[in-house]
Amino acid sequence: MESGISPRVKEYLDYRDSVGDRPSASELITLYGKAREAGLTREAEFHLFRAGELFPEDRTVRKLLSEALDPLSFEKWQRAHSPEVPFWKDLAEILRYPLRPDALMMLSIGALGLSLGRVLEDIFRLLPALRIILGLPAWILGGLAWFTMAIILPGFWRTVVWRTSQGQQDFPSWPSLADPFGDILLPTIKALMILGWSFLPGLLVLAPAVRSGQPPAPGLMALTLFWGGAYFPMAFGLFSLSGRMWPSLLPSQVIGAVAKTWSRYLRLWPLFWMLLMPALASIMLWPLPILGAPAMAFINLYCWTAAMRLLGRFLRLTAADLIEG
Repeated sequence: MESGISPRVKEYLDYRDSVGDRPSASELITLYGKAREAGLTREAEFHLFRAGELFPEDRTVRKLLSEALDPLSFEKWQRAHSPEVPFWKDLAEILRYPLRPDALMMLSIGALGLSLGRVLEDIFRLLPALRIILGLPAWILGGLAWFTMAIILPGFWRTVVWRTSQGQQDFPSWPSLADPFGDILLPTIKALMILGWSFLPGLLVLAPAVRSGQPPAPGLMALTLFWGGAYFPMAFGLFSLSGRMWPSLLPSQVIGAVAKTWSRYLRLWPLFWMLLMPALASIMLWPLPILGAPAMAFINLYCWTAAMRLLGRFLRLTAADLIEG
């Protein structure tokens, strides 16, 4: 009877018989490959899905499943087998996220857009003759580049948070220009209003001090900054999940969400702002000619993207608690 079996099928059967009752991930991957080579489609699917059930964390298994399943089915599988690793214990992945090749290219373009005007100014200082010819066009180009990136970034970061909260691992692209108002301008307006609302108490304390020329009360200023720092991550997270601004402007909603997740949120918001500390330190690079401004812009984009990745990981872990209420 064996003479009627093809060599590839026999190779698959022999290997299958040699594997024990508790196969490893690599053994199941090998079984999957040998079954495919032998043309045994059902057997190949069985071994692949068994590997997905037993070893959902294995990168090779996840890659093979992403290739074998359609995007919707793979997303459902990811949701069912999403790793529940606490977000604060995988900071290495968060720090690597903006350093992927596609992410590096996008963030570099964004950094150049934000700093182009300053770079051109530095070039004109070195070559004053160019200012006579190119001064006005360069000023317009630099302003447009900065404005374009400034209105794109809030919506882009909201996408980073949302995609991460859904378990998607790929880096998002820039917002589409098909609907500039809905995809770019509206998210930016909402994000800026949430940011302003979060730190409004601090602004209300600072404004009278500026008018009077007296420093604000240190204790009161520290308290308002603490409030804004604790309020903003959850407010922006709620906005990222729903796309709606009003829940984030209602302290009762935000405080209620914090109360439901307080043990995890106490870890989130200090880590969130710690990731942004290098962005503040990067201000020292600004005076450096030509390279200082792009470096500062890139560090800021890197830090904010990593912080938004962290926020998305937090929401991935706590979304059920938030939706429940």
